[in-house]
Amino acid sequence: MNSFNDFLACINTVQDQGYSKPRLTCCKGTSAGGLIVAHLCNNQPDKISAAIMKVPHVDIIGTMLDQSLPLTVEEYEEWGNLDSNHVFDYIYSYCPYTNIEPHNYPSMFMTASYHDNRVPYWSPVRFMAKLRAAQCEHQRRCNDVSTSSKVFQILKTNLSSGHYGAAGDEGLKEAALEIAFLHKALDLPDMLPNQHS
Repeated sequence: MNSFNDFLACINTVQDQGYSKPRLTCCKGTSAGGLIVAHLCNNQPDKISAAIMKVPHVDIIGTMLDQSLPLTVEEYEEWGNLDSNHVFDYIYSYCPYTNIEPHNYPSMFMTASYHDNRVPYWSPVRFMAKLRAAQCEHQRRCNDVSTSSKVFQILKTNLSSGHYGAAGDEGLKEAALEIAFLHKALDLPDMLPNQHS
């Protein structure tokens, strides 16, 4: 839990010292870093406006229970063996997929890679499907359709790359998509004030 607490402490410090505010705070995480970002989105969604998660490890329970995956048994040393009730309960308590709840989430741009042997493509896909359903359920319960047009939940699946994503021109296109997503999610102006074309 230290990683989650440290990440939140960094965000709090940046905001408390006036360098940012929740409306302008974004975060990005890749693989296990995506786990930390997704945990924040589940537990402190009001701290940020947008999150980018690239091939995030968001369904630890689902992947660690599947011993047919190439790295599952090897990762017992890092994550623990879910055959132990204590380990299962602990991981379940922070696993982003199992902790999605109906509430407002920040905008998210998430990627999956079809040939990823570390984070199976279906893990981010399952997470995003459950997240969208939870967000819709929250809006239905609260009769709040006003936020639905301001929050973006985007999943991009790369059908040709692995865990480390696209390279070359494709990598540049993905970076441009991330920048465009942040521009839209933060509702930034198209031009800076006092700038004319």
